[in-house]
Amino acid sequence: MEAIRLNAGLPLYESGHATHMYGPLLTVALAGVFRVAGLNLLAARMTMSILSFALAVFLSAILCRDRLWPWLGFAVLLLLGINFRTNLIFLSALPDCVAALFGVVALSFWIKQRFPIAIASFIGAMLFKQTAAVFALIPFVYVLFWKRPLALRELLLSLVPPMSILLALAAIRWFWPEMFHGMITVPASIKVYPERVPGIVFYLFATFPIFIVALLALFSKRRPIDERERWILSALLVLVPASVWTICKSGGSYNSLLFAYLAMAALLVARLDVIGDGSARWRSKEQPRPRR
Repeated sequence: MEAIRLNAGLPLYESGHATHMYGPLLTVALAGVFRVAGLNLLAARMTMSILSFALAVFLSAILCRDRLWPWLGFAVLLLLGINFRTNLIFLSALPDCVAALFGVVALSFWIKQRFPIAIASFIGAMLFKQTAAVFALIPFVYVLFWKRPLALRELLLSLVPPMSILLALAAIRWFWPEMFHGMITVPASIKVYPERVPGIVFYLFATFPIFIVALLALFSKRRPIDERERWILSALLVLVPASVWTICKSGGSYNSLLFAYLAMAALLVARLDVIGDGSARWRSKEQPRPRR
């Protein structure tokens, strides 16, 4: 409805008008689809689904860049399989997957030290879905846990993404307070039920039990934890609590667990070589020895 209002030239954020509680870029994206395809909700879903598939392929390519075969196909299928744990979010017109795509792109550029593009992508993720702002905390957690000795310059640099998010929100509040109200104030007023946290945590791990295998593979002596896996572990420390907290809001749905599932699947894919080697060794030990 907000996209229709935008195309019709009607105000989106005004007193007394109940608006959506997602980021404003969702409205702009859907308005663009409707301008091309007319008022076609199927076209909106297809557009978002294409971007969701792009998220799975892009993340798989990053994780399997050193060993595209045979792991790439499995990684794509694994990430697409998350769809069945998140209310078919990959087939929805909601912005969760697009926000995650922007977040992953932002982290990729940040690691490559292309900071302006990374900061713009962090802000873009937040403008699609507000909770995607947590991606901006991952560089800070990475520096805090993995950089030794801890340099003040690196610590301050890692604070640039979250500070950029805060500055962007401050600018929105100053120049467009009605948008800030619909985007931040209203969602922040939704009640959170902390008592749901244990049950959601149990559900998260019970519906993705293969993640336990990935955790055990971290302790394998065959290969130490590499730089990529350090970033994934930092993402887990941020995205899992954020996802659990989000779903515990009143009206929270399982699509809120998307970010957590992505991080869990990423660790599994990153450790597939160790898991595969361990499985091959176990099978060789189980084979009966030929009789003489």
